[in-house]
Amino acid sequence: MPGAPPGLGLLVSAVAVGTAVLVPLKLLLIKRLPAGDGPRHWLPTWPATGTALAYLLVAMTSLRAAPWLAAVNLLAAAGLATLAASRAVDWVGVLRSVPALGVAAVRAPAWVAGPVRHSASVSGSSLTYPAARGAAVAALLLAVFGMLFVSADAAFADLIGRVLPELDGRLIPARVVTGLMATIFAAAAALLVMRPALEASAPSKPATRRRVEWVLPLAALNLLFAAFVAVQLTMLFGGDEHVLRTAGLTYAEYARQGFWQLLVAAGLTLGVVALAVRLIPREERRDRVLLRLLLGCLCALTLVVLASAVRRLDLYEEAYGLTRLRVSAQATAYWLAVVFLLTLVAGTFRRARWLPRAAVASVALALITFSLSNPEERIAQTAVLRAQHGQPVDVAYLSRLSSDAVPSLQRLPDERTRACALTRVASRLREDTAWASWNLARHRADEALRRQPLGRPEACLARR
Repeated sequence: MPGAPPGLGLLVSAVAVGTAVLVPLKLLLIKRLPAGDGPRHWLPTWPATGTALAYLLVAMTSLRAAPWLAAVNLLAAAGLATLAASRAVDWVGVLRSVPALGVAAVRAPAWVAGPVRHSASVSGSSLTYPAARGAAVAALLLAVFGMLFVSADAAFADLIGRVLPELDGRLIPARVVTGLMATIFAAAAALLVMRPALEASAPSKPATRRRVEWVLPLAALNLLFAAFVAVQLTMLFGGDEHVLRTAGLTYAEYARQGFWQLLVAAGLTLGVVALAVRLIPREERRDRVLLRLLLGCLCALTLVVLASAVRRLDLYEEAYGLTRLRVSAQATAYWLAVVFLLTLVAGTFRRARWLPRAAVASVALALITFSLSNPEERIAQTAVLRAQHGQPVDVAYLSRLSSDAVPSLQRLPDERTRACALTRVASRLREDTAWASWNLARHRADEALRRQPLGRPEACLARR
C-alpha cells in the first residue's frame, strides 16, 4: 500500500486481515468446542454484521479519490472491526473494546508463538517449526541490516537492485511498518475473537530450541555482511572509473556516503552478538564450536565495515572539516572496533566472563582518551589547515568552541576571521572569573590571549 494513493490495495489487505482472523476461528470452533456452545451462535449476528460494514467502508476507497474521505472511512472501519472482535453489545462493552484491543496487541506475540512452541514440542524430531522460526529471525535481520547497507552504499544498492529489480528502498521502511501494524491488528483481533475457545485449550509445553533455529539467521547475516564487504573491497580497489561506472558518483562522493548507517549497523551487530551469547544453548561441543565460528566471522566482518565507515568519515572531514558530532562519531567507531576485538579474544580463549566488565571499562577509558585528545582543538586545527589552503571555514561555528581551541584559533591566517572566531571565546573567559570555575584550559587560553591580542574585534562586529 505505501507509495500509492488509497485504492484497491486497501480492500485486498482488509480481506487478508479478516481471513487471518476468521478462518482459524472457524477451525478452532469446529475442533475444540462442543455443538451448541456459545461462540458459534454469535458468529452470524453482530460480528458478521460489523465485519461486513467494515469491508464496505474500506471498499469506499476504491470508489472515491478524496484522501480525507478515505482516512475517515478507514478509521471508522477499524473501529467497527474492533467492536466486532470484542463482541460489544452495550455501551460499556463499546467503551471497553478500545483498551481491550490494546491489551490484546501486547499479548498477541506470545499468544501467536504458543501454538508454534506446542507443535514443535509435540513433533519431536521434526525440524519444520524450528526452521520456520529461524527463517523468520533471519528475514528480520536481513531486512534491518539490508536497509542500512542499501542506504549506506550506492554500489551495494545497485547490486541489490539487480537482484530485486522491483525493490524501492525508499518504501521499504513504510511497508515494514504497515505490515507490522496489520499483523498486530490481526493478531489482537483474533485473540479477542478466540478468547472463549482458547480458555478451553490445554497449556502448551516449553519449546526445545534446535540448532537450525539459530544457525539459519546467523549464517544469513554473515552472508549479507560478506556480500557488503566484497562490494566495499571491489570499489576501493577498482578506482574512480569503476566507482563512476557502477554508482554514478566520483570516488570522494561515493566514499562520503553512508557513515551513519554503517555505524548503526555495527552497534546493532553488537546487540545481536550479545543476544546470541545469552539465548543460544551451548551444552553440546558442536553447538559451542559452531556458535564461536559464526559469531567470530560476524565480528571480523563488522571490523571491515567499521574500517569502511572510518574511511568514509575521513574523506568527509577532508571535504567539509571537523565538527563536534563528527569527532564524536569517529571516536565511537574506534570504541566499537575495540569492543569487537575484545569479543573476538573472548571467543578465541573460550573465557567470556570478563567481557561485560571489560566493555564497560572500555567506555570509561575511551572517554578519558577522547578528552585527552582535546577534540575541540582538533576541530580548530582542521579549520586552520583549510584556511591556509584557501578553503572556506565556518567562523560562526568556530566562535562557539570552548577555550580548548584558542591556541589553534590564534593561528588562523586572516586577521578578521581570527578576531571573529576569538571574540566570543574571550567574552566567555571574562565572565568565568570565580575560583570555582578555574580550569587549566581556560587559564592557558587567558594567558595566550593576553600575549596575543585579538587584533581588531570591532571590525568583525561592524561587519556583522
